[in-house]
Amino acid sequence: MAGKDRLAELERRVERLEERLDRIEKMISGKIEGKPLKVKPSIFSLLVRLRDEGFFAEPRLLSDIKRRLEEEGYYYPLSSLTEPLLRAVRKRVLGRVKKEGKWAYVQR
Repeated sequence: MAGKDRLAELERRVERLEERLDRIEKMISGKIEGKPLKVKPSIFSLLVRLRDEGFFAEPRLLSDIKRRLEEEGYYYPLSSLTEPLLRAVRKRVLGRVKKEGKWAYVQR
């Protein structure tokens, strides 16, 4: 009897895993329950887009970047912007210079 119980438990687990896999595949394909999946862009990707648009042609302070993102409907606290900006500098997507005693970010 113990073997049959064990087999039934394994079958239930496999069924649950298949259901989870179906949900994940639907998410990846962009639809959940027939509705399009809305994906919020990462801060890093927003910074790259701003760079490509020429926003960083002149040095920009953290407050300038925050204000520009808010104009586009993206509201982030300053503390959320610092790490993606530093990552952009490390990856040489942006440069960093001192402006008025504060760090400013500029296109490389």
